[in-house]
Amino acid sequence: MKHDEIRDEIGVHNPDAIVYDPKELDHAIIGISGDGCVVYSYKKLMGIFMTINKDWTEKDAEEWISYNVVGSHLGKYNPVVVYDLYY
Repeated sequence: MKHDEIRDEIGVHNPDAIVYDPKELDHAIIGISGDGCVVYSYKKLMGIFMTINKDWTEKDAEEWISYNVVGSHLGKYNPVVVYDLYY
């Protein structure tokens, strides 16, 4: 699914849902929660941030995600990050 298609589909379920930028992060979206929040894969976010920031280590990506993504509270429909149980 393309970026705009993903965002359009989210808008159908919840037009007030918060979606992270940049749009490359859309590749980490794995669904929408029952209460209308966008759900992201932690593992996929790690890979995307390490691709965008080529000089980052895994530790750098973990720290960034922990503070700036998981630690952010953007409102009622704050995105959810799930930790993948499979590898």
